[in-house]
Amino acid sequence: MRGRALLVGLAALTALLAPVTASSALAERLQLATRPGVTVTVDLREAEDAIALLLLFEGGGGKFKKGSSGFAHLAHDRFGARGIATALVDAPSDQRGFRGGMHPDFRLTDDHLADIDAVIAALRARSGLPVWVLGISLGTRSAAWYAVQRPDRVAGVVLLSSSTASPRGRPVYSFPLQVLSVPLLAVVHEQDACRTTPPQGAHRIVAAAGGAPAAEVKTFSGGRNVGRDPCGTRTHHTFFGIEDEVVAAIAAFIADHSS
Repeated sequence: MRGRALLVGLAALTALLAPVTASSALAERLQLATRPGVTVTVDLREAEDAIALLLLFEGGGGKFKKGSSGFAHLAHDRFGARGIATALVDAPSDQRGFRGGMHPDFRLTDDHLADIDAVIAALRARSGLPVWVLGISLGTRSAAWYAVQRPDRVAGVVLLSSSTASPRGRPVYSFPLQVLSVPLLAVVHEQDACRTTPPQGAHRIVAAAGGAPAAEVKTFSGGRNVGRDPCGTRTHHTFFGIEDEVVAAIAAFIADHSS
């Protein structure tokens, strides 16, 4: 496996690039040094004539899982055909204690912000595309928290099945969303049975984002619901079976709000 140095504007930040086995010729897996002794793996899918780069934060522990049917994993390749590059961001190497990845509380730490800062710096050095952040379920904690702490570094926010009734920390609608001056899309499935991500939570998020130039709720129905855990994969919670429809709506929102 070959590697090459990736230089960015952050001191001491390096990246080791290695080919990834995927259907797309524009796929790469990057291993980025983000904090001393810590690396974050990023699965990058570039797109021809891309209008934006979308960082994807999976739910649960946010860990890469081969063959995963989580939304971020299944949607990863679908955005490229719609002119949006994507980067699936793995849990950092020092976080493996919660479902093999990040504890929900870690997603609201300075260390997590530093990891995402380094990822964005590395990817911007490659393309210069405007960066949007997308999270699903517990991944909405990463996407929303980063956006409100670094409002000048993101071009937009997409939150799916948002964590608004979790016993593990603050609901996303309680974040200081009023600081956002970029578009926000909250996506829900009307039959989401996960008790920590009630569909009505999306409306509270949009109401809190009063400074956003556009803040919308997009509701879906249908698909398949065959997973055992209502908060897990292969369920309405993860839009299983309607990924193409959801990706199309997100891509259209990004296109409509891209300069």
